[in-house]
Amino acid sequence: MLGDEQVKVSNAHALPIDQIVAAGVQRQPDIRAIATRHGHQVEVMLWNYHDEDVEVPATPIDLAVTGLTDSARVALLEHFRVDRHHSNAFTAWKEMGSPQSPSAQQYDQLQRAAQLQLLTSPAHIPLEHGSAHLQFVLPRQGLSLVRLTW
Repeated sequence: MLGDEQVKVSNAHALPIDQIVAAGVQRQPDIRAIATRHGHQVEVMLWNYHDEDVEVPATPIDLAVTGLTDSARVALLEHFRVDRHHSNAFTAWKEMGSPQSPSAQQYDQLQRAAQLQLLTSPAHIPLEHGSAHLQFVLPRQGLSLVRLTW
C-alpha cells in the first residue's frame, strides 16, 4: 500500500543504528517511520519496536505531514493498524488454543484476522498551508499505516 516515491522523514525518536546493533533496543522504544507519495496521496508507515514484548502504555505520536498541495483544504485520512488487537492472526491463533492443525473454520478465522484493519473509520481532516497534523498513540510492537488523499 506504499507509493512508489519515497519522501524524507524527520524523526527525533529513532534510535541510532549503531546503538541498536551494539546494545539492542532495551531502554526506550525505537519509533521509526517511512513515507511515500503517489500523485495526491501520501502514506506514512510508523512502528514502535522494543526487544521486550510486554504490555506497557502506548507511545504518543505527533505526526506532521508537510509538503502537500497548498491549495488543498481537506484530505481523506485512513489509519490502518497492526498490533496485538488488530490485523493479527498470531493473536487469534493463540486465543483459539494454538492448534497445530487448525480446522477449516479456524483457518478461515485466521485468514480474516490477518487482513489489514482500519483503526478508525476514514475521515476528512483539515489541511493548513499544505500540512496535516495528527496525534495518536502507538502500542509497543505496533505498526500504523496512515494514508492521506487530497
